[in-house]
Amino acid sequence: MKNVLLATTAIALTAGYAAADVSYGASAKLAYGNFGTGTAATAAYAYANEFDFTITGSGEAAGVAYSAGMTLDEGGADGQAAFTMSSNGFTYAYDANDFGGLVSTGADGEDDDNGDWMLSYAGNGISASYEVDVDSPGRYELILGYAANGMSVGLQASDDDGDNSADLAADAAVVAGGGVTDAALTADKSAVNTVSVGYTIGALALSYKADDQSTQNYDVSATYTIGATALTAATDENEQHSIGISTTVGGVGITARTEQDAKGTNAGAESEFGLSYTMGALSVSYARDTGQNGKFGDEAETVTTITYDMGGITLVGKATDQDETEVSAAFTF
Repeated sequence: MKNVLLATTAIALTAGYAAADVSYGASAKLAYGNFGTGTAATAAYAYANEFDFTITGSGEAAGVAYSAGMTLDEGGADGQAAFTMSSNGFTYAYDANDFGGLVSTGADGEDDDNGDWMLSYAGNGISASYEVDVDSPGRYELILGYAANGMSVGLQASDDDGDNSADLAADAAVVAGGGVTDAALTADKSAVNTVSVGYTIGALALSYKADDQSTQNYDVSATYTIGATALTAATDENEQHSIGISTTVGGVGITARTEQDAKGTNAGAESEFGLSYTMGALSVSYARDTGQNGKFGDEAETVTTITYDMGGITLVGKATDQDETEVSAAFTF
């Protein structure tokens, strides 16, 4: 605690006019098991350990709030937390490959975040954000929204492939009169625009969104909430209808959802069921999702978890339908 106070005082004296704060935090985890991730299995049981030491700084000067941070892990590598600057509802944030609007499929079959910086605004019912992947020129996502009196409208424009190297070369050849036709440029997809509308009246919430692709995608849903219980019905461009329910009774939470096959296919149907119980520091949960068939680790079709929270120490035991088990102890300092 002394380190925090001394660091804070030093920054405040140096800046003079600025209000600043520096905080430290640490966490560690020891695990033993054979848990995989996504489509990547882990054959052998092994120990794994993690340790993270995080330094976070924040401050405000001349009406601009700012923050930055850094994490040191067990391998000695360092990672930068998001650098942010905010004023009058506007926020600029930079955090390499850590914004999730732009994603790609990783080696384990799960999505990897690719967004590097974002400019956003929130105020007076208006929200807006512009996210960029600097590693792929021309790759961006723009989201605009407005909400008032139970009504919301939104527009999303996303160019998720950007200008890849082959496209850039073809474009250069066209400019140079190399005789490349428009057909050679079709790999460079244009931005996809998606419009959304939502309306809430009492316990009923309705939503609709659709894009402007030649083969249009759309989603429609309706949710009715009664106390701790919510009923949801939805459908999409494939006429893949679904219905779900979630509720909490005492310390018991229940979720269930079923989805039929896509139109004209014998594929896509799935069912989900979740059951959890919490009593003091102990919680037990069971989750099954047939749409995750063949996945491993926390993304497996069936995952059973037992957690005991002792405050600064959390003990967890997990098992899946893929004959995976893991026990771990996580510590906070």
